[in-house]
Amino acid sequence: MNDKVEGIIIKQSDYKDSSLLITVMTKEYGKITFVATGAKKPTSKNASRLIPYSLNEYLFDYKEGKSIFKLKNISLINLYRHLHEDIDASLASGVIGELCDVMTYEDYDYEQVYQLIHDAYRYLNEGKRSDLVIGITLSELMKWNGIGANVDECAICGNKNVITISAKDGGFLCKDCATSLSISPRSITELKEFRLLNKAQLENYDVVEELIEDAHPYVDILVEILRLHHGIELNSYQVYKTLLPLKEA
Repeated sequence: MNDKVEGIIIKQSDYKDSSLLITVMTKEYGKITFVATGAKKPTSKNASRLIPYSLNEYLFDYKEGKSIFKLKNISLINLYRHLHEDIDASLASGVIGELCDVMTYEDYDYEQVYQLIHDAYRYLNEGKRSDLVIGITLSELMKWNGIGANVDECAICGNKNVITISAKDGGFLCKDCATSLSISPRSITELKEFRLLNKAQLENYDVVEELIEDAHPYVDILVEILRLHHGIELNSYQVYKTLLPLKEA
């Protein structure tokens, strides 16, 4: 009774006429959902605190085996203000939230994923580049799920001498395989950058930032691998790609 847990809101959706469903990533219980009864009413005590991508403390009654709980109270710990004031950071936060939602399953390391998402939001809040934060977070989640891009050898034949990247084939290709599939070669720089992005962790951000000028093309490849091989459509990433140029205009 009256259990408390810290967690980050990664998803919010309408529930019935006046309530909300809040999906939260926690270190102790993994991904859980709260029913915020009456949260859409102006008189709701929790309405102003249910802010996407914020870190909060939640009061509820935990019961093992359940994944949906009634929210009793919520206390703000960190708003991550920059995520709500900057278009780039806000759009990227939506991508991180969706990644966390669609790429975490029953058998995953709660603490590991929680720390990754927590760090991703912290980096975005500090104004770090969204392309790198999204790219590294995505590659980490893909590796943890056993679906990472093959960046050590040809994804088809295992040849170590690679010349290009193929989303359809899941990673690097050698000259013979690329030629047979009519796929154009990539520069040495592109191959090195794609490999680095897939090997890096968020704690390596500063090093990666110096070596990769623009990670968007490589994130596009990873997103395409998810779509082609695993049926995962990242709608938030499409929104990110569509709206981001408006900030730069």
